[in-house]
Order: sequence, then structure tokens, then C-alpha cells
Amino acid sequence: MAPELAVSYVIGWIPSLTLTGVHFHLHRKKLNSSATTHLQKNLRQAGLYWNETDSRIQEYKEYSAEKDRAASRRSITLMGTFSFFFSWIGFFFHLLILLSIQVLAVSRLEKALYASELAARDVSPTELQSILQDLRERDLIK
Repeated sequence: MAPELAVSYVIGWIPSLTLTGVHFHLHRKKLNSSATTHLQKNLRQAGLYWNETDSRIQEYKEYSAEKDRAASRRSITLMGTFSFFFSWIGFFFHLLILLSIQVLAVSRLEKALYASELAARDVSPTELQSILQDLRERDLIK
């Protein structure tokens, strides 16, 4: 019985590593999408940026976006390491977390930002202020 359990444990590494790769791919795809590029470029006009890790708009400081990307990669790496060592159980936990991140954990602010003109095209500073004011009035931005 022990050899079968060991083989099952080792075979569980494959889907765990694959899921970690899929998670990295989906995250990189989102960060490199034209919507995110437009959003970050437009927010930068007002000295702001979209923090993917915290799902909120923050004041832009030097290397803020790069630090956020690094934090996201670190989180995915830690989650992937956890799922790898726990084999099948880790795979299912990682799958559950990935599905919740992609479907359930999208904030109202994120949905509103990606549905706005900020994510569709480059906007003028006056349009930017108008969109941000609208988001403030809807209590999405503090």
C-alpha cells in the first residue's frame, strides 16, 4: 500500500505544477492586457495606480506598480509551492483559490474601472477627473 501512496503523491505534483503555471499565465495575461495598460496609464496622469494585490487605487510612488507585480508573483509562487508539497490536496486548494480569485473576489471597484473608459482608451485629464469623481460619488473610491 505504501508504494501506491508514494506514486499517487508524486503524480499529484504534475497537476499542482500545471495549475501554478496556469495561475502565472492568467495573471500575466491580465497585467499585460490592453485594458490594464490603459488603466494604469490613465491613472498615472493623476498620480495614481491600480494596486492589483490590494484591489484598490493608490497614490503612485516610484516603482509602486513594479513592487505590486513582484508581490503578486511572490504570492503565486508561495501558493504554488504549498500546492506542490501537499500534492493532490494542495492542487485542490490552489484550484479553489484560483477560481475564487478569478470569479468571486473581483471587487465592485475593479469591475467599474475595467468597464469604464479608463480601461478602453487614453482619456484626457478632465475626463479622468470626471470618471474618478463619478466613482467617488458611487462610494467606490474613498
